[in-house]
Amino acid sequence: MSRIGSILICLALVIPFSALAETVRVGGYRFPPFVILEKGEHTGLTVDVIAALNEIQDQHEFKFFHTSSKRRYHDHDQGLYDVILFEDPRWEWADRPVSRTRVIARDEEVFVAHSERADGEAFFRNLEDRRLVGMLGYHYQFADYVADEGFLDTQFNILLSSSLERNLQLILLNRPSVAEVAIVPRSFLNLYFHRRPEARNLVKVSERVDQVYELRALVRKGSPISAEALDQLLGELEESGRLPELRSKYHLPPLEGARPES
Repeated sequence: MSRIGSILICLALVIPFSALAETVRVGGYRFPPFVILEKGEHTGLTVDVIAALNEIQDQHEFKFFHTSSKRRYHDHDQGLYDVILFEDPRWEWADRPVSRTRVIARDEEVFVAHSERADGEAFFRNLEDRRLVGMLGYHYQFADYVADEGFLDTQFNILLSSSLERNLQLILLNRPSVAEVAIVPRSFLNLYFHRRPEARNLVKVSERVDQVYELRALVRKGSPISAEALDQLLGELEESGRLPELRSKYHLPPLEGARPES
């Protein structure tokens, strides 16, 4: 064997996997329970799925890239990340060059009010008459999926923030002059009640559902990994039971099952 060949073999043995694998940047924004920001650290289902993807293969190294609900489209267009997990293609992705994978989670958004204020389902009927609190950059069916702040401000009496926890806390404070109804994902609500069971009796959850969404991974054109290859990896996680286990951890329903009760 030549000296050069020996050197190449030695280098292959000592160079770590992370130096050989192609980096895939996975965008994520504050969207509990998919991305949770606590004490400056990102956790949640997206972060756990990234770790699981890195465990089952060595061709790509998936890394989390922080964006925001409003900035995620600009960052995608600038090529700052390659993949975004747990997105609904209806959320302003139709005109962007992305490919989608299989459905990897289902969730829905419901309306919540303080139990002392909401005396029944009729309380949630006419949203134009309520002081709403929602999320910046989120797409709501009652607003025809338009996330533009000017439109929402014109059509609804709505306060927008960047924290679901803060929005729910405004409801718990029972200050109708500030917020009467919040729109929250059911999975977030279930996780919140799991951590703070004393809050369950203080909140009225609507039977009305604003939207049911099927969440997928979206892959940018030109990404280091194709949607087909990522779909295959996600399929492996699904079939091995790892992805169902992670959905259960974050109070998301089985893909084939009914929604969990709040």
